[in-house]
Amino acid sequence: MNVRISIIIVYKNRDTERVQHALDSIANQTLQDLEVIFIDYGSDEKYRAAIQPLVESYSFIKYYYNETRGMPWNRSHAINTGIRLASSDYVLLGDIDWVYSPGTLEAMLNAAEVNVRVYSRNYLLPDNISFNNSLFTNVPADLPITNENGGGGAHLIHKMQLEKIRGFDEYYCFWGVEDRDLYSRLDQMGMISTCLDINKYPVFHQWHPDASGAKKDFFPDRWWESMNIHFQLYKEKLVRNDENWGKLLKREDRGVFNCKEIDFEYNDTGSWFYKGNIAALLISDLQALKDDECLRIEIQKSRKPNKVNRILNALSGKNIHEKNETDKFNADTDLLYIIWRLIKDENFISDYYIGEENEKTVIKLMI
Repeated sequence: MNVRISIIIVYKNRDTERVQHALDSIANQTLQDLEVIFIDYGSDEKYRAAIQPLVESYSFIKYYYNETRGMPWNRSHAINTGIRLASSDYVLLGDIDWVYSPGTLEAMLNAAEVNVRVYSRNYLLPDNISFNNSLFTNVPADLPITNENGGGGAHLIHKMQLEKIRGFDEYYCFWGVEDRDLYSRLDQMGMISTCLDINKYPVFHQWHPDASGAKKDFFPDRWWESMNIHFQLYKEKLVRNDENWGKLLKREDRGVFNCKEIDFEYNDTGSWFYKGNIAALLISDLQALKDDECLRIEIQKSRKPNKVNRILNALSGKNIHEKNETDKFNADTDLLYIIWRLIKDENFISDYYIGEENEKTVIKLMI
């Protein structure tokens, strides 16, 4: 069968019920010559064990595991992986929370052209309304809807246009900015946007707890500001990423899983001046590493939730806690800030892992 639409769905550590709602709605589309590229972006083993057999029970879905354990959620990289694996001319940028009415995909394809991207707005289901098929013909009158400009909705785009600019900018991670950035670049290329009639073709977003910058301490320190600075500086640069954009990582690509670990020794407490000294200590130890070595940094969990734990909780959907501020050095805030700068802004770290072991936060860094 000639595939006319490739639907990219990206996933990490989510419940199977919402996934099944989304996939069933695709299976019930009037348009059947389609494929789903399902990118599991480094789920924990217990989630992978549950989701992989469910996904593979659908004949039109191809399941891929992207070995990104120990890295933050990066929707840009996840979707780019799907774009590069897609076999059709048109790519639908989907979401694991969306449920499509039966004629939606056919209507989107009928409206699409090489230079026209088609998007749908979504009805946002509240936490007291679970999805069921009756919603397609009986939409509650007071349901909120996503923005008219297409933010937060499904987009059908010709694959060639995405390849021209190397997809989403993979600098963006955790949450936010990547959609705004991509559609800004497509607009600059002269692409035309058209919106599907949500009254004829409703699409529903299944409720989940807030996972965004609106929650306190969702990001590493200053990361929201850093992403917006990046957007302003590079918004007129249409082509992003290097030639490895969207790479599907395998375990053998992750040197941090097979390296000789060298412990990083540092003081657990110190004055404000130590915040600067520890950057020099960390970089010096990293520069001394051999090719097969990584620096292992252990941060003892404090009684109050530390910054690393808040970030890890954000990735897994757990509650976000209040910030614990002090003028003195604290490894769970100050050291993490230095590490994150080295990873994202200085092109210094080649591979890394952030996780939890034996009641400690463990970070492994390679250069």
